[in-house]
Amino acid sequence: MSLKSAAIASSLALLAACPVFGADFGKLTQEGEKPVVLTHAVACSPRWDMGFGKHELEVLLSDKELDPVAIRAAVVCDTPAFDQAVHKGHGVLLRLAFDPGLKLARVSIYGVGFTLGDDKCEGCKAAVAYAGDNVKGTVATTQSLDLSGTKFTFDTRFELPKPGAPPAGTPLPAGGGDPGKAVAAWVKAYQDGDYATLVKVLPPGEAEDKWGYYEESERKGAIQSDAELQPKTAKVVEGWSLGDRALLVVEVPALWGGKNQKAAIGLSKTDGTWRVDEFSRDLSGTMFGER
Repeated sequence: MSLKSAAIASSLALLAACPVFGADFGKLTQEGEKPVVLTHAVACSPRWDMGFGKHELEVLLSDKELDPVAIRAAVVCDTPAFDQAVHKGHGVLLRLAFDPGLKLARVSIYGVGFTLGDDKCEGCKAAVAYAGDNVKGTVATTQSLDLSGTKFTFDTRFELPKPGAPPAGTPLPAGGGDPGKAVAAWVKAYQDGDYATLVKVLPPGEAEDKWGYYEESERKGAIQSDAELQPKTAKVVEGWSLGDRALLVVEVPALWGGKNQKAAIGLSKTDGTWRVDEFSRDLSGTMFGER
């Protein structure tokens, strides 16, 4: 391949990986509020079954910028999308999940102060299909979705590059290499109530948001109280490097006794330091049936 051809191929690959933004993908409306125009969208192929069967495709739409690389390398597609669009961007995020055959399965709506998670979207109408290298469709509510008395409607349209299979990554050595060391430090820091270490191994600002406002004398106890839902140990079963991101499958004690469970942990490298972004237990026992 010539250098010119290689450059063109590289550019096309980059374009295919990019989100579509600055467009009008429709609107999300909270009753009594001005409609929010959805200007950014990313399509993602889920890596694992998160409890409702493995979806064929998820489409994420927001009024804020979305990072397709982080989304497609994640344990759960909408975790980095939520962090960027809602937690940091103070915007909204709409997730449309499709079962095999592109049948609309679940809908989630996220915003500052509200979450509608994995709703079946009764009455929703959807027409979605692959069109060459793209996925194209419309999805809309025909009746309001109720979230604790607050009603939402949406009307969306999109044409996005097909995401392809989740990136496989490069296998990590036994124990998970440096990402595995970060997970071990994360587990120990929760159990010890070690705030200084959690500042280093959680995403930037997360530890400060959770426990920074406590008096120093109270902070350790607050962290250890939160540790009740965190794993007391985490044995790395396998893992993969995806550049500045990593995925680990670990074995952890079950929450309420019984056999150990598997879980997935997503990490990212910030300023040369591995940080734990995601932790998802295989509560259904079906999560890792297919990778």
